[in-house]
Amino acid sequence: AILVFNHMLACAWFAIGQWAPSDTGPAWLHDSIGASGAMSYANAGFAYQYSTAMHWALTQMTPGSMQVFPQNTWERVFNVICLLLGMLVFSSIISSFSAKLMQQHLKEQDKNQKLLALRIFMRSKDLNMRFRVDLMKHAAVAVSGKSSKPRLMQDLTILSLLPSSVQQDLHFELCRKCLCHPLLRWWSDFDKAGIRALCHEAMDFRALAPGDNLFFPRARAEAAYEVVRGKLNYVWTDHVNESEEREVDLEVNARTFISEAALWTKWKHVGLLTAAKGCELLAIDAHGLSRSLEGNHLVSFVVVEYGRAYHSKLMAALAQGPAQVTDMELPVTSAAAILPSLPHACRLLVSTVAARKLKLVKRARSGGLTEEVKSGTTCLMVDSVGEVERVVSVVALRLMRPSDGKFLAEVGKVRGDGVAAECRLPAIRQQAGETRVEAAQRLVATALPPLAEAMEITCVDPEEVAPGIKKAFKVATTYVKTLTHAVLTRSLSSLGLNDVTEALSITSNPPVLMVSHLSAPAAVGAPQSSTGVQNWIERNASPRWITQIESGISSSRSILSSSRSGGASSRFD
Repeated sequence: AILVFNHMLACAWFAIGQWAPSDTGPAWLHDSIGASGAMSYANAGFAYQYSTAMHWALTQMTPGSMQVFPQNTWERVFNVICLLLGMLVFSSIISSFSAKLMQQHLKEQDKNQKLLALRIFMRSKDLNMRFRVDLMKHAAVAVSGKSSKPRLMQDLTILSLLPSSVQQDLHFELCRKCLCHPLLRWWSDFDKAGIRALCHEAMDFRALAPGDNLFFPRARAEAAYEVVRGKLNYVWTDHVNESEEREVDLEVNARTFISEAALWTKWKHVGLLTAAKGCELLAIDAHGLSRSLEGNHLVSFVVVEYGRAYHSKLMAALAQGPAQVTDMELPVTSAAAILPSLPHACRLLVSTVAARKLKLVKRARSGGLTEEVKSGTTCLMVDSVGEVERVVSVVALRLMRPSDGKFLAEVGKVRGDGVAAECRLPAIRQQAGETRVEAAQRLVATALPPLAEAMEITCVDPEEVAPGIKKAFKVATTYVKTLTHAVLTRSLSSLGLNDVTEALSITSNPPVLMVSHLSAPAAVGAPQSSTGVQNWIERNASPRWITQIESGISSSRSILSSSRSGGASSRFD
């Protein structure tokens, strides 16, 4: 900028000498060059003329001098103006440079005073020398301002000068952009005033420099955290068995929700969370969350029921094995796993907001998604990235015959006049307000009525959360699957059914039981031929769950053979 300014002055100085009228005769260009006077500036080359004019312009900004002087009134007036400008520019440069030097000197002086005070303190406490060196190293980085710790809103002193209403609006906008938990997303869309109160009462940002610890094992948890940006390392002790322990290191990235249990339970941290690089986190205080629920009964109803369901699932996970429970989100405590266990009214509130948010109401009505939501077999939610997600709770039944350890499997479906081979366990969607045991009993009563009186449920496995796709509605679907174990308590002959005929004999572990045909008592009116069995099943047992009919044996054999050779990815395949 200084060079450009001087270039403009040099051009103006040359133009005045070349074309401005002179009241004294000669202009500065007519002065001779050197002592001999053989050549004037006007006769010199362009490069010499320009460098001379630039030299003259620079001398007006600084205390320098040269042999070119004004020769007439116009040149004298322009020279005076340049000198006045030079005084302002030169003095401002000098004062700015002096201020920066003084500021740096005061900063270094303050830094040295703080480090000296720390040294005196450590010496008075007689601390270990190795610890002193390490502490001084971290203190030097902290006071130098070279830390990669992110700046927060409270670090900007200018914001404290703004009106409190403007500060609250800024805090709300910063918090609202960071909400990724499905429950908080729903709250934000359902109750604008309530989420604003939540941001004001319960949310605050925290910054960590590399190496800073957010919490320690056995420390009381007062808040949940969402990683806004940065990366952390979470370390906890995994109790493999009573005599063996191992430390597990987990990398935690942005958009991860941490220590959600602190919002719904009296929680103590079980691991150590350390920042791997500069991190910014959004903290949600549990007490502030409770205060924010006042004023909207619908929000309070949903949030309280969500907290109860979370507590119930967390207690179930602790009963299965405390070593597997950490401060991170567990699959069984994710929003997708909790939503199906909420009361039907809560599910309707959450589903309605999700459908309205992404304008799916019209398409859902045409495809039957609304009917599924109303009936309680399906619920919708907005996930952590803002996409609508369909959640379905499915209960599968593993019905085993104790005499030989074989279990019942579905190997086909009747579709029209044919049979489509499909090997899997019988399963049914869990309805609203229905327990997993009740869903399994309904499955047998509606799909396998001849076996309803001879079944006893022994245990229920923990839930599994698995992603899937529902092509009919073009909405991403998550399945919450539960496996229910049951045994036959009576023989088939005692129920009035003939013995089961094994259609296939495949050595597998566990073995597979397939029914080639069921014959019922004459009072039911069931025919004995395979065609009659198919018609009876379609009329009485629902074609959705058939075990085997003679026309589907060959296609089922190929599925079971490939499943045996390739292995199974999960117990629900």
